[in-house]
Amino acid sequence: PGVWPVSTTGLSANETSLFVPDDLLDYPADKEQSSREAWLNWHMSAMDGNVEAAAALGYRLLQREGHNKDGCEAALPYYEAAAHGIVDQLEAHIHSRAKVVPPQDLHSLPEMHMHGGTSSQLSSNSKPHESPEAVQYLRMRAMHPTDADVHAAHNLAQLHHYGLRGVEMNLTEALQYYEIAAEKNLWEASGQAGKFHVWSLGMDNPKDRKLLKAHRLFKKGTPGGLAGCKARLKDARKRQMHQANNVITISGSSHICDHPSVNGMGLLYLMGVPMVVPRDVSIAQQWFQLGMEMGNMDAAYNLGMVKLGWKTSWKDIDEESIATQKNGISVEDGTIPSFMMEGSMSFKYRHVQHSSQPSASDYLTALSDFTTAANKGHLQAHHMLGLLYSNGITHPTQVKSKPFVKRDCSKALQHYSWIVEEASLPLSKRTTTAYNQYMAGDNEGALRNYWMAAETGHAISQVNAAFLLDRGTCLGMTPEKCRRASLRLWKAAAAQGHVEAALKVGDYFYYKSPYTTPPSWWKWILFPEREIVALWKRIMGSGESDVALEKADTAWGGDEEETGASTCGAEDDTCSIEDDPTRKRRVADEDLQLSKAAQYYRMASVQHKSPRAHFNLGFLYEWGLGLKQDFPLAKRHYDLARSSVADETSSDEATDAAVSMALWCMKLHEQAVKLSVSYSEWRSSRQVASDSPNDTTEAAREEEEYDPEDVTEIDVILKHVLSWESLLIVILTYLLSIIFSYRATQRRR
Repeated sequence: PGVWPVSTTGLSANETSLFVPDDLLDYPADKEQSSREAWLNWHMSAMDGNVEAAAALGYRLLQREGHNKDGCEAALPYYEAAAHGIVDQLEAHIHSRAKVVPPQDLHSLPEMHMHGGTSSQLSSNSKPHESPEAVQYLRMRAMHPTDADVHAAHNLAQLHHYGLRGVEMNLTEALQYYEIAAEKNLWEASGQAGKFHVWSLGMDNPKDRKLLKAHRLFKKGTPGGLAGCKARLKDARKRQMHQANNVITISGSSHICDHPSVNGMGLLYLMGVPMVVPRDVSIAQQWFQLGMEMGNMDAAYNLGMVKLGWKTSWKDIDEESIATQKNGISVEDGTIPSFMMEGSMSFKYRHVQHSSQPSASDYLTALSDFTTAANKGHLQAHHMLGLLYSNGITHPTQVKSKPFVKRDCSKALQHYSWIVEEASLPLSKRTTTAYNQYMAGDNEGALRNYWMAAETGHAISQVNAAFLLDRGTCLGMTPEKCRRASLRLWKAAAAQGHVEAALKVGDYFYYKSPYTTPPSWWKWILFPEREIVALWKRIMGSGESDVALEKADTAWGGDEEETGASTCGAEDDTCSIEDDPTRKRRVADEDLQLSKAAQYYRMASVQHKSPRAHFNLGFLYEWGLGLKQDFPLAKRHYDLARSSVADETSSDEATDAAVSMALWCMKLHEQAVKLSVSYSEWRSSRQVASDSPNDTTEAAREEEEYDPEDVTEIDVILKHVLSWESLLIVILTYLLSIIFSYRATQRRR
């Protein structure tokens, strides 16, 4: 069986039926056949409505075909199906209604492992969750019977509203705490509580909402009405201009209106509330326009929808509503009759034709409003933009006329992929469950969920799955297959711009190259017991020693060596690399590995200004590994590594010490290279002079040639002791002693 299906708490049956054969992930010999089986399983699961299968197949197609026109056209149907399924799930979910994006757990396991789970150097996404004791304390302060803490109630409401810091997203509890804070006249809480009542957020039955209460809450956040809120915004802008010009003023209102309340008033005027708010589309648009200017993404989306005819081209003709109004049923209790409930089965419409359909300018304005909302993370705005760009909009009668919205596959794919990566409910449950399993010590369960999320293209899940594979959680795979699966996930995350993944892949190719392996004598220090056994077998005449040493050398190379007999003899040393195809191919492969390492280091340095990437590039330029040797470029990257450190902490001191040490060593290296070049030029000039016709005869030159018998043992010893290699060993030993002493000093501090 494969590593799937993966079950998580709260997922339905069709959301866990995805099956991927192990062979696809383990790089089998018959990879083509296994890929066909996996793609077939994905396709059948996607046709059955599995969101994860559609997303996984779309991601694989996009990676295979590339980010071009063909790849976009191949992947768009699957991303579109996944996006539609996600939006449908969220619209039916009481804790979303497609108005709230489900939270994702974005903890980076490599970052936590590097800095520690509670380190101050962790990014905001990798910080530990809020402790249950702290949440319980806030709850106690917010629910105090006589002196409720308004700020504690508002903080709790936000934690449950957005699922922040490990607190479960629960809109029912969020509404409860928003209403507690609203009773204390907190405008921000009033607007959110009213929004919950308008859209029935956190309510099992949409009839439980109370629009009259929503109206009262919105009025708290909009003192002075539409004119008053416009005046407050105008005064706030004047204050900002005066502050920019260093002019102090105290005129005008101290606070602007609450933008969720402004948007909510627009919704009430758009829908109308009997005997409370008259239905007026023009006033609703003014509220929406004001809310969009204040930065409310819901207002921008609603304004675009009104431009396309939302709530303006339809009229209610429900007979029950007419009878209810004739009977004079009161709505003082704060409830609304069933005919006013959006989404109710008795909510019927009759289309009222306008003088014209939405014009080209209406579509352009709507696109601008949707883009404004989507840039702020509005789920439905992304979905509408995906729909418009994937199909295009043409004139309903004039087919040959210029389209209102031109079809654009790349833009449609961009918006659909955002929904898949940022708003997927199954992905939210996968990442949350995986992190909880990891913290509980269940690495295999965490890997299964992270791997499932990684197959849909989630970058953080790819990083975490690769990290767990590197740490030895292989789900029964062999070490070689585990290593390859890990490398595939690191590469996938690096292709999406993850800096840690790019560095990991660069390190893999760097340490895989034999150029970067330790010399043969270093094995006597690291593995003395193995070398002693091999030496004993060689002394005793066993033929297995050479095989053991050959296997040890291959292990240092990090990859399988190519077999094949060399065409040159080792005894006479008469063949160069160009004459030996085996050696030539091996050297080319080694250069290729180092050039790939440089490619990934450059990716991390350019896209993320990573200090580690700049430092590694400086080292490669200094020694000419995979790149042309260039000391000025090496110095530039070393300096960039020092200046790219973002925070002024102890890590800045460590980076400065490492860069200073590297620059000092590079100066010695540069001088050594210059001396070597000068010596080579001097020797070649002497060789040319000795080959000139004015020299003595060939016999005389042969007599003056170097005689090995004249060399004594002292000369050989001095030649080895006073070599450049020995000098380099002394320098490195001295540097290591400095590093160890520096670290010991830091520990004592």
